[in-house]
Amino acid sequence: MTDQAPTSPVPHAHAPFRPGAFHLGCAVWGHPGWVGPVFPAGTPTRRNLEEYVKRFGVVEGNSIFYGLPVDSTIQRWRETMPDGFQMLPKLPREVTHAGSLMAQVAGRDVALAALALLGDRCGPMLLQLPPSYGPSFFDDLLAWLDAWPMTAPAPLVEFRHLGWFGAEVAPRLHEALVDRGVGRVILDTRPIYHFGDDPQKDNPRKKPKLPVPVEPPAKRVMLRFVGHPERERNERWLPRWAELIDGWLREEREVYAFCHCPIEDHSPFIARRLQELLEERGAAVPPLPWNELEEPPKQASLF
Repeated sequence: MTDQAPTSPVPHAHAPFRPGAFHLGCAVWGHPGWVGPVFPAGTPTRRNLEEYVKRFGVVEGNSIFYGLPVDSTIQRWRETMPDGFQMLPKLPREVTHAGSLMAQVAGRDVALAALALLGDRCGPMLLQLPPSYGPSFFDDLLAWLDAWPMTAPAPLVEFRHLGWFGAEVAPRLHEALVDRGVGRVILDTRPIYHFGDDPQKDNPRKKPKLPVPVEPPAKRVMLRFVGHPERERNERWLPRWAELIDGWLREEREVYAFCHCPIEDHSPFIARRLQELLEERGAAVPPLPWNELEEPPKQASLF
């Protein structure tokens, strides 16, 4: 927990909304399999974030889901992240996975106050709802969103109960999110289910198999693409995502895209492939910081 729990939320100097901006990254900022292929050989764990920010411009704050860090840790993250970099913190599971969200408003506000230490490195918060949180909690969800403090960046919500995708509930949910300007996380796990193998078999935290809605309810859009470790298999879906992202950017939405893989070694390279497809389309996306670390191709000799 934080060094000292505040009694009320503090002002939150978060990253402002940027129309037409694109942010690409991964769910974590370090993995043992990245040392060598992505990070320099011998990179210690304590330097993972330092190396990650040289390659991508955004990251999920996934570790926060498992426990709110002490203030000094959040401040160290803030000092490590360069100007323009964003972390999207995932709200702690003790707030999001304990049944009613309204019953956990006090805990939510403690988390928001602590995460305010990220300052303008803090992007929108991620509210990942558990599979047990279904449409029977509809009123609870709306009350929670309506009680969201104006000083904090509006959340992006990920739904994992199949009931939210049903024909009777989905239009009502979409309208409610539109009315509140709340974004929705688009989770695409099709690559890991389509081919009949099980790349998640050694992963204790399995991603759900759910429909993939592609109509964003808000100006901020977030895609979580869970790719297959055999990277060529992702070509069935990545070009279409590049097309959709290009369209959203032209509509002046702010787009966050995170690439995952059950075998985390592959995630950065799936992200680079998405970037490549966007650049091939001429989409208005910034170059990856990663490119600046690599020696440019040498010209062939003329003689």
